[in-house]
Amino acid sequence: MQSEQRKYPRLIPVRDVFAALGRGITRVGKVRDISKNGSSFEYIVHADIVQKIAHEIDIFIPGEEFYLADIPCRIVYDIPINKDNTFTAPFIPKRCGIQFGDLTESQLQRLEYFLSCFTRSPSPRPQRRADQNITYQPSV
Repeated sequence: MQSEQRKYPRLIPVRDVFAALGRGITRVGKVRDISKNGSSFEYIVHADIVQKIAHEIDIFIPGEEFYLADIPCRIVYDIPINKDNTFTAPFIPKRCGIQFGDLTESQLQRLEYFLSCFTRSPSPRPQRRADQNITYQPSV
């Protein structure tokens, strides 16, 4: 089993948290995980839209007093995902992973506040031993 090679652990938002990537907002989606070093979010895009390269991201909670703006970043990946095929052409669900750049002291303090107040550690996945048989027993 491989261990996570990240400098900071990924945390899961406990509320609906959104990311808006790029000036002029080229992508907006729901944050799936976040750390002091970066984040990933899922969004939907029209297949005909040409997406611009973005170098800043905003993170916010609708209806709350939290908005972290103009975080420098770079896109690490931006890939299509197939969740449950509820979207059809010309719309494509995607997941975007970003790495934060150099944050100002104020941005870093706000990010640390966000991480301490609005996230939790991911639940550990139960590990199954290779010799462990799982059987289904229907209830009567």
